[in-house]
Amino acid sequence: MTERSNARRRAGRNVAASLALLLAVACGGGSGEDGASDAGASLPSSQERRSPREDAAEARRLLDRGRAELARPLIESLEGVLGVEGPLLLARLKVLEGDETGWIADVERARSMDPGDPRPYATAAELYAALGRLGAAKDEVRRGVEAVGGRPAELTRATGVLAIVTPGQA
Repeated sequence: MTERSNARRRAGRNVAASLALLLAVACGGGSGEDGASDAGASLPSSQERRSPREDAAEARRLLDRGRAELARPLIESLEGVLGVEGPLLLARLKVLEGDETGWIADVERARSMDPGDPRPYATAAELYAALGRLGAAKDEVRRGVEAVGGRPAELTRATGVLAIVTPGQA
């Protein structure tokens, strides 16, 4: 009975994690799709923060489709030229590949590049949520709001992802 109960719990976490990761990647993978912001016009839109490069867009599409094996060489080749977005794409790739901890260093590297950029906080929140670490996800949203001084689209989306994976919230 205990073994069956544990298996059901793991299956539920896996479904929630998969849903959160798919939603996070489909919604822009930490790079934002829309320009909505509670902080007003002083923050650049999330669209302006993303790389306009076609190869970066292709890397995002490959992550959207779960094609880690094709995304990895492209992301690795772009990492040095995408600024904050490079290590964040790598972090998402690592979670997609099943690495539950290695991605954190990539998010921290992105955060150190620009502590006022909401994308590292949003990416960390979404990935923590996908992995079932809801307290850490909430902390990242809170840290992001404090660092940015508002709630840009990326943090709003991360809050939505967190609500989807939190029992009784979606």
